[in-house]
Amino acid sequence: MFGGLGQAWNAMSVLDATVKLRMNPLQLRKAGAIIGNMQGADFSEEHINLVCRALFFQEDNDMEKAWKVFDADGSGVLDASAFKQVLPLMGEDVPPEMVDALFKKADADGSGKIEFPEFVLLVKGMNPQKVDEDEKTDSGSFGGFLGSFGDDKSGEETNTNEGVAPTESKTDADDSTASEGLFSIPSVTIPVSMPSFDDNNEEPPPKEAKKIGPRGAAVRKWREERAVKYEEIMTSGEVAPGEQHNEAHDALLNKKAELERQMKEIEDMQNEKSSELEEQAKEREEMAEYCTNMLTEIAMSIEDLDEILDSKLRKWSKKLLREFAAPYRNCVNYEQFAQLVRLLIPDVSDQKLQSMFEDAGVTEFDEGLMGEREFHRWAATVFPAESEAAFKDAVGAILMKAQENKGVAKAKQPEKIPPGMSSKKAELARSLFDSYDSDDSGFIDLNEFHELLSSVEPQITKAGVEKMFKECGVGDGMMDISKFYVWTMMVFGDTSDEEFSKLMVEMKAAAPKFN
Repeated sequence: MFGGLGQAWNAMSVLDATVKLRMNPLQLRKAGAIIGNMQGADFSEEHINLVCRALFFQEDNDMEKAWKVFDADGSGVLDASAFKQVLPLMGEDVPPEMVDALFKKADADGSGKIEFPEFVLLVKGMNPQKVDEDEKTDSGSFGGFLGSFGDDKSGEETNTNEGVAPTESKTDADDSTASEGLFSIPSVTIPVSMPSFDDNNEEPPPKEAKKIGPRGAAVRKWREERAVKYEEIMTSGEVAPGEQHNEAHDALLNKKAELERQMKEIEDMQNEKSSELEEQAKEREEMAEYCTNMLTEIAMSIEDLDEILDSKLRKWSKKLLREFAAPYRNCVNYEQFAQLVRLLIPDVSDQKLQSMFEDAGVTEFDEGLMGEREFHRWAATVFPAESEAAFKDAVGAILMKAQENKGVAKAKQPEKIPPGMSSKKAELARSLFDSYDSDDSGFIDLNEFHELLSSVEPQITKAGVEKMFKECGVGDGMMDISKFYVWTMMVFGDTSDEEFSKLMVEMKAAAPKFN
């Protein structure tokens, strides 16, 4: 028994999976014998699989491949010597005295050689496909075919199947039927008779119990033991494998439900976030539209400074603004504006002051501060703008009152000397500034600065003057002394004091006050 199991295990370790799955235990056992013999003869596993497929599956394509394995020289035939070597490789343990008889039986045409069609019949005779596995006995591994060679001397063929009626025996003299069907198992005929019943309705005879050979009984017992063992394994233990499968299945279903719940939560969150983003985008769009409309309205309402007040008058208006503004600030708050207005109208009411402050164009966005534009607009409505002289006199009168209130004889704007400028250069630059400040307003406008630059570069244009103003930080067309210091350092800062003094004197000589 252990030999059979060893052969089956040998077959399981060598055969391809596609071959093993189509074979029953008895075929695996015989395949083990074939594998052992072919390995002993140094055949490869590929050749072994080809031969096993041909023997057990008997398909035409497999037969041709197996024939090529045994027909090593490619002659297309097997002689008696090669036949004796091939039989063990096909898993057949044939007694020596029966080999020649078997060769003659397989050589249907009597050529003394076995050809491919005869080889096919031989293979099918040695491995009949329709024999019940449980009815096989230990009469020989050839099954029904080799039973006909049990006693060649007597010329009679023995019947190895119990319970089957033997047919008439053949003698060597009757060779006419031997070539007609080599593997039709002539020694065994299974009688088939239809049951007949007479008019008396007699009961049919009981069927004879099917007898099972030792090999079939062993296989059936092994299958029954395996089924019992499998049932025991699947249903016993703390957690049987079958129960483990059910628990795993339930766990997977629970996990699936949990994942679906989480995916639903994520989807809801995404939808909620998408709604929030849409609302925010809508709010931003509304805010952008509001800001655009507001800026458009502001831009349309902004007047050019020359339309508000002429540039010659703006210098005096700005000088008045500087008088009441905090140092280095170009705006006044409501209290500073009220102080200025009370110098003009001593008994002005707070309501009138508030109205004048708002009419000048001060809005909530200005944080309660009146800038230069709003101050010029107010000055244009208060002081006479028909002529520069009248405007200058009116502004000058307010300045005098303001200076008297401060106890000073003359208003003095704070000066800021840039880094790197010596006191001598500052003094020379101040002298040049006063030379071109023709109206003594404390500012040089574009026209006055154009005259100054023309003394250095006669071809300079008004556009060039405006560019120079912007480079010095002048944004309202009025350059004070601090910005003038910045310009002189930009242009002449690298010169020595002597060279600087010479240049200032040359430009001062061209000033209108000296011509």
